[in-house]
Amino acid sequence: MNEASQKFLETARAAVKKAEPIFRRHFGKSTGIATKPGKVPSFVSDADKEIEALLIREISSQFPAHSIVGEEFPAKKRSQTHTWFIDPIDGTTNYIHGIPYCSISVGLFDEKGPSVGVVAD
Repeated sequence: MNEASQKFLETARAAVKKAEPIFRRHFGKSTGIATKPGKVPSFVSDADKEIEALLIREISSQFPAHSIVGEEFPAKKRSQTHTWFIDPIDGTTNYIHGIPYCSISVGLFDEKGPSVGVVAD
């Protein structure tokens, strides 16, 4: 792994570590639950929004020129070569019901494809 990839991975891991306490605190007792429209309606909770905002802040503080695409907020299109993808709570339906099949997922794609990924479940 080159030096840049190592920095990307360290940033993703550190951001997810900071989000884990929020994830645990709201697990099975989320508030602000709403339904997002779409082909298949899905849930969003206050925890989804809080975790995504934290992840965006952490990643942007290290890589302000990178693009970030999340599920709960508008995409931040900045870079043509580096885009972070965030799913603050993958498995929100399970999460809000206290079913332990859910995770925080963060990945970075560069011009060659997937570069780094971190999943905490």
